[in-house]
Amino acid sequence: MKLTPNRRMAAFLQSKGHTDVLPLNIWLEQLYLQLFQKMPDYPYCLSLREEEITWERIVTQSIVGQSLLKTTGIARLARDAWVISKQWQIPHNIMDEIGATEDSLVYQDWAREYQSECRRRHWIDSASTLDYLLDAVHKSYLQLPQEIILIGFEELTPQLKTFLNSAQRIGSTIQFLSLGLEQDGQVNRLAAKDSEEELRLAARMANQWAKKTPNCFIGIVVPQLEQQRSLVVRVFEEICLMPFNISAPLSLEHYPLIEAALLALSLLLDEISLEKLSRWLRSPFFEQGISQMVSKAIVDILIREFKAREFYSEELIKRIKHMMSHHAIAKDALWLKNLQKFLEMRAILQEKRSATQWKKTIVNLLSILGWPGERPLNSEEIQIKQQWEKL
Repeated sequence: MKLTPNRRMAAFLQSKGHTDVLPLNIWLEQLYLQLFQKMPDYPYCLSLREEEITWERIVTQSIVGQSLLKTTGIARLARDAWVISKQWQIPHNIMDEIGATEDSLVYQDWAREYQSECRRRHWIDSASTLDYLLDAVHKSYLQLPQEIILIGFEELTPQLKTFLNSAQRIGSTIQFLSLGLEQDGQVNRLAAKDSEEELRLAARMANQWAKKTPNCFIGIVVPQLEQQRSLVVRVFEEICLMPFNISAPLSLEHYPLIEAALLALSLLLDEISLEKLSRWLRSPFFEQGISQMVSKAIVDILIREFKAREFYSEELIKRIKHMMSHHAIAKDALWLKNLQKFLEMRAILQEKRSATQWKKTIVNLLSILGWPGERPLNSEEIQIKQQWEKL
């Protein structure tokens, strides 16, 4: 069995014909699933999403959490701290010994509550599976591969070292392979006035290297790639002479089609900003978005005459009715009637529904506004819409 520290390295080795390669975390998940199927008394292993939900509930219900504006990001940080403490076998009460800050004491309370919740519900998380697998190895519940080859690992955590040592004691051979270069590389540094100029220099140098060594692979590391993705695409499409691949995919919410859907759903909030309403009026992804572009632009101007930055839903509905009765351009506008109908559905948000029911509700709400628009979608937009529906 060959193991890698991440999915990308495993995929690369698989593309080179190595079929028995898995990322370490996937292999451990599979091992624990085998164990759980054999020994149903072992705890249920939470998925990543279930872990995040559990942490967020603990943070939100805590005294400190009730004073936070957004708990999702804090909950993820707390989970990351928990994972690191498990991997490096750091006891959660260590703050009592080394002195604590206010923040670390808060985390310590959350960690205790999380631990209690998992015990109470007979759960474990992905960071704890190694501990249970170690127990199963000692009790001969698990059969490990005769040979385990770790490829490209720069550092082993104490938790993983303990597991591998136990694997060796029961007969598994552990090997380490490095993907390092056989000779030292050459490092040069160039100065650039800004990020865009830096990318242009990188693209030009990539062209030079490709000319010298055809069919070579060139890797360019871009800090904060997700945030700079559009700039990277623009610069490399302009300069790069060879096909290129960007490892950071564009998040679904950043595609115009999905951005429009989320924008429409945000109109169901209690307060609607003028900026969002104006963007919705100018979007082509809704009913009569192209054929009634002029009438929508006029309504946009009329709404701006109210000189308000935000509107409550009820207030906006009244103003839509006023416009439809006093302005010829809005009198027979089907899209405006449907916007009124859509806003009146706001009470739905207060109801409790299952995930399947919410999916149908969201589809129905967007259909009232005529999403995804009157023009046929191109092939990319069709795939994006299918991904949205799947998600």
